[in-house]
Amino acid sequence: MKTKTILAVILALFCLYACVGIDIPSDKDAFRALENYCNTELGDNAKIVSFNRTNGTMGHIRYTIYFDAELEYLKDGCLIEYQIAAGHFFDANSPRCKDITSPEFKVRQGEKRKISGMMDLEKTEKGWMKARETTPSIKWVEGK
Repeated sequence: MKTKTILAVILALFCLYACVGIDIPSDKDAFRALENYCNTELGDNAKIVSFNRTNGTMGHIRYTIYFDAELEYLKDGCLIEYQIAAGHFFDANSPRCKDITSPEFKVRQGEKRKISGMMDLEKTEKGWMKARETTPSIKWVEGK
């Protein structure tokens, strides 16, 4: 009798789980969240030209996406190290740009660079977006 009760509970939970399903962000949702983040950080200095979601994991209240992407710079500028670590990729107006001599930190209009990273998303009434208190972890995959 105990086995039948346990099986009935498991079956009921399975049916409930199957009916409710797991809501995960689509590739379009993930791209839009990264694009919104980049627009906030980069403004009209760069744009995402390609995006590939490589993996994802569901947490308690957030979904973490892993991705590869490519940025195209729309203006000349420089990449400042402390900003890269914080997820900021570009500075067109910093006085430090003139002091940077290393070509890996200089970017030219039309140049493309590949990045790879992860970003936490949370579900809102208007869809998936970058989790508010988090900064995506992004690294350069390819560049000068």
